[in-house]
Parts: sequence; C-alpha cells; structure tokens
Amino acid sequence: MVRAILFGFVLAWNAGLLAQPFAKEILQAASAGDRKALEALRSQPLNDEERLIVNALLEIDGAVAARLYQSLIAKHPSSPFVRLADSRLREYNLAIGGGYVAPSPPPVVADAKPSETKPDEPKPAETKPTETKPSDATLADILPTPVPRKTASSGLIRFAIQFGSFFSRAQAETLQKQLRSKVATRIVELPDPSGRTAFKVRSEAFYDTKSEATEVAKKLNLDFYVVAE
Repeated sequence: MVRAILFGFVLAWNAGLLAQPFAKEILQAASAGDRKALEALRSQPLNDEERLIVNALLEIDGAVAARLYQSLIAKHPSSPFVRLADSRLREYNLAIGGGYVAPSPPPVVADAKPSETKPDEPKPAETKPTETKPSDATLADILPTPVPRKTASSGLIRFAIQFGSFFSRAQAETLQKQLRSKVATRIVELPDPSGRTAFKVRSEAFYDTKSEATEVAKKLNLDFYVVAE
C-alpha cells in the first residue's frame, strides 16, 4: 500500500515537471540573477505560469512585478514557482515597508505657569523696549532647522540597483569583485521562505525614483534589477 502511494506521488511529481519544460532553466536564472538568460527564455513557447514568473522577474517596476507574483500564486497554487514568487513578494513588502524607524515627534513642552504676584506688590513701571538688531542666536531660534535631503530615518522609499542574487556568499563576493571597476556595491542578506539566506549584490548608491536608478544602470551596460529599499 505504501509503495503504491509513493509510486503515485513520483508519477505526479514527474507529470508536474513535464508540464513545466522550462522550470529548471527559469529557477536557475532567477537564482543567479541572470537577466540575459531570462530575456532569452521569454522568447520561448512558455505556458501561462512560466510566462507570469519570467515577466515578473524581468519587470523593473516593483509594484507591477508584485501583482504578477500574486497572480501566479492565485492562479497556479501548486506551481513550482510559488516558493520563488512568495520569496520575491516578501522582499518587496519588506522594501516598501521602509525598514526604517519613523522619526520621533518633538517633545511637548508644557506651558509655563505665570508667576504669582502678591496683591500688595506695586507693579513695575512699563518701559518701552529698545529696538535692537536680532543676534545670530535669535535668528537661529526663529528660522527652521534645515532638513537633510535624505536620511536613514526619513521613512522614504529609496531605490537601488541589484546586479545578482545568490544562495552563496562566495558567489556574491565574486560578482562584487568583478563589478568593482564599474560600480561600488554592497551585499544584502535577506531570508528566504525556505529558511535559506539570499545574498544580493546591490549598488551602494540610492536613488529617489525608479527611472533615475534605471537610467544609471543602463549606462553601466550590466544585467540589473531595480529594487525599492
């Protein structure tokens, strides 16, 4: 009985693989961050779920990619790409969440109570204040403090250029060395739903918009993927 169940499971697994002729190539290209390989796969006769995952992986707009991943999971819950789609959705949700601590509101200062005066004390004679030019200290108190263009605690979404994603730090460091002459990069560690850690090679620089990051990346003539952080 047990053998029959196992045999049926193996048959179902093989049938699933046969239904996804490009699954292995797609997963390998996604793991290596190989954009050229994904572009080549897009021209192949892909089925619906293969086309959904490839289009999502190549999509620069994070919000559009997220909708494609959600569509794949909803339409094909038993697809071999569900785990990858779920992982990328988690990364996107973490990125748009900001990952920063919101700045604390300024402390509320209680109004000072007016000093009590004795009824029998004579009120001092009022004198007209002498007009003087405000000092630098007075101007500093009046003018608002300049706000930095962008800080780590601003809570704003920033955009970075991703050049590759690996499950091996050694592979990520190898790519980082290869890119050293063209662009400064860093390695970002993010958890994978399977419990593994993904090592993502991203630009040290951040950009205000996706289009700005995309224009910079195109000039580098490298495979890339724009992510929000």
